[in-house]
Amino acid sequence: MDCYIYGAGQMYNRIVSRIRLHNELNILGVVTTDTPQYDRIDSYKRYSALEVEWNAADYVIIAVEDWKPIYKILSSYGVPEDRVINGKIFELPYFEFSDYITLKKSRPSIISNTCLGGRVYKELAVKMYSPFINLAAESDESYISFLKEFRESNVLEIQPYLPQEDPTYSGIYNNRKVFINKAIVDGKYPLLIPHDDLDVCIHNWKKRRTRLNYTNLSVLMIAFSDNGAYEFEELNYDRKICFYYKDLGLKSLVYTPEWNNREIQMQFDYNYQMFVHRYATNIEGHGRVNWINFLLGKDEYLRW
Repeated sequence: MDCYIYGAGQMYNRIVSRIRLHNELNILGVVTTDTPQYDRIDSYKRYSALEVEWNAADYVIIAVEDWKPIYKILSSYGVPEDRVINGKIFELPYFEFSDYITLKKSRPSIISNTCLGGRVYKELAVKMYSPFINLAAESDESYISFLKEFRESNVLEIQPYLPQEDPTYSGIYNNRKVFINKAIVDGKYPLLIPHDDLDVCIHNWKKRRTRLNYTNLSVLMIAFSDNGAYEFEELNYDRKICFYYKDLGLKSLVYTPEWNNREIQMQFDYNYQMFVHRYATNIEGHGRVNWINFLLGKDEYLRW
């Protein structure tokens, strides 16, 4: 596969040796927005963006931390979204380029009861084919109930929950009292909105629900009760994974014994959800799950 690398700075220096390990990649040259001062870098021809024949490449690898402006430049030159690769994925410890391309083409939809799904999308730099981003299910029970009834025929209409006395939801979350925005899906499934402005979240939900790929669903859960973990195990989904701090001997359950360490609990302010977000992704170099393998339906997706 013929590729250009866009960018010649710090990120390029971090990933170029890793790119070379992938024999299926043929680097046509290194591109910069401005006219380069040197004709070559690491034996590759250097180009300005104005000189490049973009149609000559199968993919363009963005080797710039702030990738969004570069993406806009590529879009202005007519480079399709599916031919743009965020170079950060080469820093994953278990990365296989051919599997990654298969994953991108498969349009994976992730359903999650916390922000974990969104974190997985961001780690893999894959478009979000799901509205379940930056929100959380109110309880294990409500999430399991939603998954049991989830069908392509569902409307997935979302409405804000606005009680007269306060536009925020008051309740117990992570063993403490919180005030947080709340929304209702299809009139009966409550969702907590811990990060986004409620209006922004509802707007994004409506935009992303149209992308759902019902033929390629993966279901994630961070369990907060034995019953939630047991019921999740019984759900009829081909790809599902549940994180819990007890070893219940369930096939879909990933036991996290580290959480039973008091010092770890204090480090994460007793927030099990935040612990799993970091434990299960590569944000702090842990990355217990090979998410590409999991989303492709491979059996070997746990790294340890």
